[in-house]
Amino acid sequence: MRMTLVLSMMLTTACDPNKACTEIGCMSGITVSVYDSYGAPSDSAYGTLSIVSDSLDEPLSFDFDCREADSGEALCSDNTVTFIIDDAEALPDDAMYLYTINTNEVESFSDTGDLSFTESSPNGEGCPPTCYDMQLVAEMMRPIDDGDGR
Repeated sequence: MRMTLVLSMMLTTACDPNKACTEIGCMSGITVSVYDSYGAPSDSAYGTLSIVSDSLDEPLSFDFDCREADSGEALCSDNTVTFIIDDAEALPDDAMYLYTINTNEVESFSDTGDLSFTESSPNGEGCPPTCYDMQLVAEMMRPIDDGDGR
């Protein structure tokens, strides 16, 4: 009985009897944490995120609206917006992100920069999948009142 248990464990883990991989999944993407102009978490973000590169035929663009039940091409949860990027590891080295986020008619935030993914293996080193994640923070700004009533 004991030998059967050992053999079944070896067959269900991996080829290497000293290594076992779990089966936790993950997704690759960019997550933006959104804060209003007072520093409080904001769950009413909407806007666009694009990934551009000279090597891409056309930009990867994501439109989203967290105020709606169907937020478009993003996952909204509290004050975070996550854009799932299939094949993130295949993006060109010169790829850049640019995004504009609004939370109302007054507050907005725009940013651009190089893609800088953090690589992770939730099932352990050498066990699939490998995920690529990037975290950004958007702190909304209000236009400056120049005092002339406009």
